[in-house]
Amino acid sequence: CLYSPKKSTNSDVRLLFQGEKSNFGQKYTTMQLQTIAFFNWLYPYGGAETVTHNLASFFHKQGYRIILYIEKLNRELLCDEERAIFQFRELPAGPDPKKPANVDFLCRSLQEESVDCIIVQGIDAIPFAEIKRRTRCRMIFCLHNIPFWEEYAWRELKSTEIPNPTFLRRLEFLFLRRPLDRITRKRLHRTEKMYAGMMPHLDRMLLLCDQYKEDFMQALKASGHPGSDAPASKYGAILNPLLPAAAAPVSPKEKIVLYVGRFHRAHKRVDRLLKIWKTVERRNPDWKLILVGCGEEDENLRKLAVRLRLQRAEFAGYHADVNLELATTGFLYQVEEVLYTFFSVHTFIFRRGLHGLKAALLLCITEQESV
Repeated sequence: CLYSPKKSTNSDVRLLFQGEKSNFGQKYTTMQLQTIAFFNWLYPYGGAETVTHNLASFFHKQGYRIILYIEKLNRELLCDEERAIFQFRELPAGPDPKKPANVDFLCRSLQEESVDCIIVQGIDAIPFAEIKRRTRCRMIFCLHNIPFWEEYAWRELKSTEIPNPTFLRRLEFLFLRRPLDRITRKRLHRTEKMYAGMMPHLDRMLLLCDQYKEDFMQALKASGHPGSDAPASKYGAILNPLLPAAAAPVSPKEKIVLYVGRFHRAHKRVDRLLKIWKTVERRNPDWKLILVGCGEEDENLRKLAVRLRLQRAEFAGYHADVNLELATTGFLYQVEEVLYTFFSVHTFIFRRGLHGLKAALLLCITEQESV
């Protein structure tokens, strides 16, 4: 297991690169990595950033130098461990890795700092072709979502969220563009073409599970786009590395429903949780909802809670670590937003937009059952 602390050898790192007929794998069976880089959009933030933290911590303990390339760094949210592990490299021209100044900076930095491998955490705008042409750095792309999630995000997009949402553009979006996309699958074909274009430049494409890997690989091959014929050895599946949970203190359970995660509409749909909670709190006045996290939907969700007149829904904000004050509220969580444990909570809603699961758990509350 790559993430097991009991197997902290160089062979663990090379597990990422081994595969049939892979020149990259053959090369790295006799070459040790010294510098490993990550690329994240925003840090710290959500689940992908937690993966970066956990992997970097593991690699750093084995003696590797760790660089984090970042579009936007939230320095005020960094913990001491992250400041010690990472050497941060912010893009000089701001967000968008495809800007010429950022492309040049990234390629020069990778080459001059002798980065052996860069792990890209789901950022598809990286100049893969240019990096491959100008550097010797190996590239791993990690897709932290379902295959072709972009199409589903498009379906969930509100008309007010499109660029320059004038009245006419919103009408066009609602009654022309989106219906046509659903009929023609143009958005899906465009997304498949984008990923197929990446494959010749990547050394590994990693997905979250074997089924995702098979679905992604088969869809790309069926698309017929240039690059879609990448060999199976370029694809892999590795579960997100979650650290062992801390021992739970013995504590009386409180009637709390805890949500921990990013506030992102397409990925999480926390708005649906709030709408469900309106019914739950009316029927169960002794239960409380606590939402831990932050994100682009923060302000909208708080406004929605006001419109719904929720009486027992609390926004706890972003937290990177446990402190005594929060521990007394009846729940415990660890580094970042998705890595956590809990001890005195009856019902716990986990991560992604599992709407049916959320509803089922809340129904358990209405029956006064403990989950």
